[in-house]
Amino acid sequence: MDNMKRNVHKRLKEEIAINNFEEEISHKYSLEKYILGGYTMKKRIVAIICGGLTLVSGIAFATSINNHFRGLGGGVDTAIQNGYIEKTDINFIESNTTVENKNEIVNNVSVNVKIEDFIMDDVNLSTQFKLEFKDKINEIIEYDNIKNVELKDLIILDEENRIIYGGNDKTGVEDFCVEHNLNYDLEENNEKFINSGLNYFPNFISEGENSISLIYNIYADKFPKSKKLTYYFKNIVISKENIEEKVYITGDWKFELDVPEKMYTREKEYYKVINCENEQFDVYTATLSDTGLEIGLRIKNVEMPARTLSIEELKQMQTLNEDLANQKISQEEADRLRKKYEDYDYKNNPISISPYEDRKASYVENSNGDIFLSTLSPTRKAHKEWVDKNEYDFYETFSMTKYNCSNRIKLVLFYYDNPVTLELEKINT
Repeated sequence: MDNMKRNVHKRLKEEIAINNFEEEISHKYSLEKYILGGYTMKKRIVAIICGGLTLVSGIAFATSINNHFRGLGGGVDTAIQNGYIEKTDINFIESNTTVENKNEIVNNVSVNVKIEDFIMDDVNLSTQFKLEFKDKINEIIEYDNIKNVELKDLIILDEENRIIYGGNDKTGVEDFCVEHNLNYDLEENNEKFINSGLNYFPNFISEGENSISLIYNIYADKFPKSKKLTYYFKNIVISKENIEEKVYITGDWKFELDVPEKMYTREKEYYKVINCENEQFDVYTATLSDTGLEIGLRIKNVEMPARTLSIEELKQMQTLNEDLANQKISQEEADRLRKKYEDYDYKNNPISISPYEDRKASYVENSNGDIFLSTLSPTRKAHKEWVDKNEYDFYETFSMTKYNCSNRIKLVLFYYDNPVTLELEKINT
C-alpha cells in the first residue's frame, strides 16, 4: 500500500510539474517571441516569486514612451485616453536616507518620492511613482547603468484596513500587521488580505533631473471598491545592468490617496449570445468594463491531445535559447524541439489569441467595424485549460471597453485556424 501511495504521489507530482512547465513555457515562448520582447514583466504572488513571465534578462527603459504608458494593453490605454485615470496633487515626500552598496555607505541623502497618477479597476491597481535624488547619490548610482528599481517592502491599505498589496515578504507583512494592530490570517486570500501580484518597470529616466518614473502594476482576481488608499514603504532597491550589485536606499515614505468616485462606483455591463455558428461553443460570461471585455466559454466534445513532450524536453525548452547560444545544443536539435513543442501547443490551444506561427488572432468587432484583439496584458483575467478530456475552457480579456463598444458586437474566434462567429447583444439593466 505504501509503495502504491508513493507511486501515485510521484505521478501526481510529475503531472503538476509538467502542467506548470507547459503553462510557463507557453507564456514565455509566445510572449518572448511575439508580444512584449522589450521589457520584463515579473509576476509576484504574496510570499512567492514566480519567474515564469520574465521575458528578457533585465528591464529596458521605455524612455520614448508616452507618460501614461502602463504596459496593460489597449483596453487600459483607451480608458486613460477617456479620463479613467486620477492625477494626484500631492507634493513630494522627502526622506533623509542611507544609501548603501557593497563598497560604501552614504548617509543623509535626500530622496524625494511622489505618486503622480493611478488607475484602479476590478483587476488592476496601476500607480506611477516619481523618484528624485540629490546629487550626492551620484557617487553610487550611474543612471545609464540602472536596470531596475523596486519598492521592496511596499504595502497598501485601504480605508477598511484591507491589505490591497503586501509584497512577497511574509515576515515584513506580519511585522506591519503587528505595528498597525491588524489581526489577519496571512495564509490565504480573504476579504482583509488580497492575494495580489505585481509587475513593474521604470518608465522614464532623466539623468539631468536625477529622477526616475516607476510604474507599479498590481493585480488581483478582484479588488474591492476602495475609497482611500495608503501606501507605505521604507526600502528602495536599485539593480545595475549586467552585474549582481545592488544599491539599497533606506528611508520612510507614506502616501494617502483619495480614490475618485468613477473608480469606486465602477460597474460592469453584460452581453448575451444571440447567434452562434458552432453548437459546441457555450458562452458563460461576456462582461464589459472601463478597461476591457471579458469573454468566458466552454467548447464541448473536443478531444484533448495526448502529451508528446517529456518533462526533460519541457525543461530544455526553458533554457533553449541560452543553451543554443552556449553551444550546449545543436541548431538541428533546437529546431526539432521547437517544432515538436509548437505542434503540441497548437493542438493543446484550440483558440488562438495572437498572430504567431501563421495563426490568426481572435477578435471582437463593434458595429462601426472597429477590431479589438486580446489585451495581452500580463495582468489580465485569462486562462486556457482542459476541464476534462472532452471539454475546453477559454477565458480571455479583449481591448474593447465601455468607451468604444456598441449594443451589438461580433466575436470571431479562430478555432484550430477556422473562424467561428458569435453575435452578442448588450443586456439592458
